[in-house]
Amino acid sequence: MALRGLVLDQFVNILSKNLKIKTEGCRRCSSTCLNLKNKISVTLTPGFRSYRYRDRLLQDYRKTIKRDFCANSKSESLLSLDAESFVKFMKKENISRCMIYFDDATQKVNISHPQIEEIGDRLRSGELNYDSHEGIFLAPGARTQCLLAAFIWNTNRGQACGGITIRYHKNISELLQDGNKSSKTLGIKAALAGLWAGGGKGMISVPAGNKYIDPKFREDVFLDYGEFLTSLNGCLLSGTTLGSSVSDITNVYSRSRYAHSVDESIGGSGSASKYTAKGVVCAMEAAIDFLQLGSLQGKTVVLQGAGNVGTVLIEELLKQDVRHIYATDTNQMRVQDVKDMFEKQARGRLTLLKVPFGDRNIYRQPCDIFSPCATPKVLTRETIPLMDTRIICGAANHQTEEDSDNSLMLERNITFVTDFVPNRMAMVRRVMEPYGRLPGDPELMKHLSKDWEHSIYNTTLRILKLAEKEKIPPVSAAYRLGKDRTKDLHPLFPYRCKKIMQGLIATEWHNGVEYLKHSRVISECTGHT
Repeated sequence: MALRGLVLDQFVNILSKNLKIKTEGCRRCSSTCLNLKNKISVTLTPGFRSYRYRDRLLQDYRKTIKRDFCANSKSESLLSLDAESFVKFMKKENISRCMIYFDDATQKVNISHPQIEEIGDRLRSGELNYDSHEGIFLAPGARTQCLLAAFIWNTNRGQACGGITIRYHKNISELLQDGNKSSKTLGIKAALAGLWAGGGKGMISVPAGNKYIDPKFREDVFLDYGEFLTSLNGCLLSGTTLGSSVSDITNVYSRSRYAHSVDESIGGSGSASKYTAKGVVCAMEAAIDFLQLGSLQGKTVVLQGAGNVGTVLIEELLKQDVRHIYATDTNQMRVQDVKDMFEKQARGRLTLLKVPFGDRNIYRQPCDIFSPCATPKVLTRETIPLMDTRIICGAANHQTEEDSDNSLMLERNITFVTDFVPNRMAMVRRVMEPYGRLPGDPELMKHLSKDWEHSIYNTTLRILKLAEKEKIPPVSAAYRLGKDRTKDLHPLFPYRCKKIMQGLIATEWHNGVEYLKHSRVISECTGHT
């Protein structure tokens, strides 16, 4: 029986003789398209049970349905919706919150609501940077109606830890890709740093335009995220990152115990810029030693971004007696302030220019070290060929645009220090914050030493040596080493984060049930107060 050449209508006619098929209207296009995800129930008739082609017939049946799934509503795919439209979809479907989670027992990806099965399907196929992420949580903010998201990757080593990024996403697909990639990267970062923490990421998807810079809106959206974070019961510990400030996280903290990197005046760790810059210098020294190029003294460094980290990095490099620093920033006021700050110390060794956003002239500047310390995705197939450098090492997150960019740098004999090693100190400070503060804290300083096995310097050397031995990009070596370490279980609270997520599922977090309300019900039933 030839099935593959049949159109869908012919295919259904054959099936209808052997199966009892019940279809419901598609939830998005209101048609009666064949859709396994919309509760088609299939029951084999007695005659079909013995039909020798039944396995292949059912297999082709499912493939055909998947290909023709919701053909009338392709333009209305959930993944193509922007965040604002997705929130409207949730309201229309009476979904207060939704989640996607990985079941260790069945090794399957589960969803909280059948209406989001399309997202579940794409994740099950390994798309959208999904790699058995333990949980993805989505909910609209009560004040702003912005879509709030939390991504949990591997938590064997402890609670998921990651900053809160606020930005516009053109669609849900982009949001999921960014969140999945970031949470995994942060999990690898934590493991390589020897931290007892897992991979996590907070996301706030805001409308297009500049509304997110309005002070009142910004306050409200981070208050929203604080309440969202509290509802997750501690499976994610969050803090600052690119696009969020200490004051933003302090607003989160006013609504959630699970926010770190709060203001130092209330006992937090505050900005990690100083430590992050020192970590970048440690990684630069490791790369120079790996290539046997001497020391930082006499080297030329190109610095993309003179913000908080960039400013401290300039100071540290001048102390190391570099030959020259060529730096750019898009903010004229910032450029002038930094020039004035280092006028005496630089002694003519600092060139600082204001450039338009997206300027590519900086890539053409010959140097020993190129240091991206501003926006992500600056190393691309267009910019890498412009570069005349031996080493790339900076503080910016997600510096490459595509995975193939790592191979391109390898081909051009550029040593790329994987970004999540030199910029680890923000995460280190965040994880250590609940354990108190010490002057010259040894738990922080060991990451900046050359003695500790898992210091930034030694981790960078280990990655570069493995990459050279295996003839692979350094990022591949970093992921290999980091993923091995994520298998280690937290010595005191193994599987704690997974148990928290299981509790969220059991108490119907996705249906808007709050922890306090559930706790009161339990107390009433047991007679405890």
